[in-house]
Amino acid sequence: MTPKFDVLSTSALELRDRLQNGTLISVDVVSEYLAQIRKHTKLNLVISLREHDRLLADANQRDEERQAGKVRSPFHGLSFLAKDASAAPRLSPQITIGSFALKESKPPANAVAIDALLEAGMTLVGKSNVTEFCGCKCRECRMVRRRRLGLITLGQRRFQERRPSSRFNAPGGSSTGSAHAAAAGFVPLPIGTETCGSLITPVGRAGVYTLKLTPGTASTEGVGKITAEWDTIGVSAKSVEEIAILNDLLLMTKEPEAVGWTIEADAKEADPNFPGEIKSHLEWTMKSIKEAGGRIVNTEVKICANQYIASLESPDVKSLGGIVEFNKANAHIELPPENPGQDGLVAAAENTDRGRPSVPAQSLLHQDLEWAVKDGTEYEPEE
Repeated sequence: MTPKFDVLSTSALELRDRLQNGTLISVDVVSEYLAQIRKHTKLNLVISLREHDRLLADANQRDEERQAGKVRSPFHGLSFLAKDASAAPRLSPQITIGSFALKESKPPANAVAIDALLEAGMTLVGKSNVTEFCGCKCRECRMVRRRRLGLITLGQRRFQERRPSSRFNAPGGSSTGSAHAAAAGFVPLPIGTETCGSLITPVGRAGVYTLKLTPGTASTEGVGKITAEWDTIGVSAKSVEEIAILNDLLLMTKEPEAVGWTIEADAKEADPNFPGEIKSHLEWTMKSIKEAGGRIVNTEVKICANQYIASLESPDVKSLGGIVEFNKANAHIELPPENPGQDGLVAAAENTDRGRPSVPAQSLLHQDLEWAVKDGTEYEPEE
């Protein structure tokens, strides 16, 4: 059967236009992408898919709404994948954050971001792959392929593809499943999350686009996070216009008077000094805190992990420490010989610093953002 469109090259904008002019229906969109996903399971990009009949029923409902004149958004009728750190129990019960210990977890409600896209008339196809605890499991893990939950997955592992320029090549950060799903033609608009590099690194490898939204501008409620203050959400796509449209659906503050997204002229070209400047900023900040008598601690992973696990309705483990013990007891699947480490989780679980759990993280983030916008920083790099 001749495909209705080329899943590799067709953008969300082109699909939108064809849905609008009646040369394509949502059922066709979902069917073509499902066929591509099932054809290429060895890419390890998808952890779970929703039931076929339910997906087609949802797509058919979007078609009926369109025929009745109820078009909810520019991307009404399109499909998306969500990184398996985002809860969607009403549609795709599983959420693991890449861990066997959480494979039976049952979050109480959909992530706010997922509900926003569903309300916009989009269809959730399933969950994309994710590095275990978004890369926090161990600091020096070798990344190799393994099977998990019936599918070959990336989980804390690395593609070992030979490249002329390097011995091995990795596909990117913890949102790799989403980024490469866009490039592989699995869905037009997969969503992921980022603390530091999880979105922007894999899209560079996959040859697609993303935008890391300012933390706090889009809700991460219902998402398994590494930090409460700096994690954010984002989408991978074939063009920046698609990203702008979908981000408008995710942003918590709607600004109808805004004329659109713009990029400053000097930001359109890569700055080779950027990585070094970021490193200098970080080192200067850490030094300033210490010189002022402060102490730098790592409490966020433990606090966020424990809060997430506590929110589950029937978890097999009760805390991050429980994850560590589960991994020890199930070393054959969680700590295999080629990847025996979990020092990142152990360090976080054993951290005794209380941090700032008594103050709502969102309030602290709001204060930080207000300060940054109003006063900026007094960064003075050393010569």
